[in-house]
Amino acid sequence: MSKNKIIVLLLLALSFSIYTNITLLKRQAQVENNIAEQPANGVSMHTASTNNNSNNGSLSASDGLSSSISTQEKVDQLYSDDNRLNLLIAKAHQYFDSYQFAQAVDLYEEIYFSDEDISFKLKLTWLQQANLWLKGNQINISEDFVEQMLRVFPYDYETSIVQLAILKKRGDNELVFERYLDLIRNQFDSRKHSFLESQLQAYYQQWSAHIMQLQNWSLLIEQTEKLIDQQGFQVEYILVISEAHIHLNNIDNALAYLEQVEGLPQVEVQLNKLLRMIERKERNLNGIPLIKDGDHMLVNARFNQGRYGRLMIDTGASLTVISERLLNELSAQENYDVHRTMTIRTASGEEQAYSIIIKQFTIDAWTVENLEVVIMPLESMDSADGLLGMNFLKQFTFNIDQQERLLFLQEK
Repeated sequence: MSKNKIIVLLLLALSFSIYTNITLLKRQAQVENNIAEQPANGVSMHTASTNNNSNNGSLSASDGLSSSISTQEKVDQLYSDDNRLNLLIAKAHQYFDSYQFAQAVDLYEEIYFSDEDISFKLKLTWLQQANLWLKGNQINISEDFVEQMLRVFPYDYETSIVQLAILKKRGDNELVFERYLDLIRNQFDSRKHSFLESQLQAYYQQWSAHIMQLQNWSLLIEQTEKLIDQQGFQVEYILVISEAHIHLNNIDNALAYLEQVEGLPQVEVQLNKLLRMIERKERNLNGIPLIKDGDHMLVNARFNQGRYGRLMIDTGASLTVISERLLNELSAQENYDVHRTMTIRTASGEEQAYSIIIKQFTIDAWTVENLEVVIMPLESMDSADGLLGMNFLKQFTFNIDQQERLLFLQEK
């Protein structure tokens, strides 16, 4: 080979080396400018100390990508004395920058088996960019890269953290829980294992609070049961699933779960609250629902196993009263004879009225036979068809729960 050809080849090699270094310097400077930003959706990534091997599990308190080293140091650390490795790094970057993630990851795998330290720093650079895509709502690009990384390294910790952020941003809660559990099962670094468990707990608290607001108790029970199956009887899960069962009136199931945390001082307040809920539920199971109308309570009554009417509870009324309008509707089904006439004292003075006998007067499961009912115009009463008086209520031991809007009746 002639001397001139050798000089030309050397100049070309030198030019390529300078170009590669400048390109990487620009890339690392961009990472440096964004390095302090937190990842999207409250989920961030861990990074190892630059002085430790990538497998040592050194974690930052905020679980975020952070670094105090200079841009030039990052450039130096991504290069080695192995020219072949330097060419692989440059080629991998080229594929990554052109979104050819499958090829980039294949080269990354070669770099990984050549030098784990350099591959770890390269991975963090890429993941930082994936996280920036995610924050910029370029979810598909970020997801494509993460899928390729997990194709080769299914349980890579840092990549999986970004994957979780993607799933959360997509709102795929079921997959978020599944991925957390899968990672926890396959994570043998104690610090990373503990961190994943704490993140799962935090996510569960946020998710369960939202589902409680929606009152989707069945979904809450279903997902919490899966977590209990995988992680055992953790206090947070027990309290939540117990409350869900209470709302569905599954009292026996709720009590069985609460036995698991009975006696734990840290849950005494929550436990007592749930036990009071159970007490109210058990008491309310036999309650008759009432309708609140201003300061009054209304209840549905049935006349002779036929039409229903809505009556206002009035413990100050000695007799039950219905409107002439309701009587006309009842008379379409059967005839009612006048039982007696009477003078009724009202707020506007005395009025003439008469009464009839209802053979079967029923509220919920409670029936009184041959109940005397007074007939009056009641033209000013819009929300009710009459009054439920003491001639019905005194047949029972009764209690009105204003707060729960329930009427309780018991045989005397």
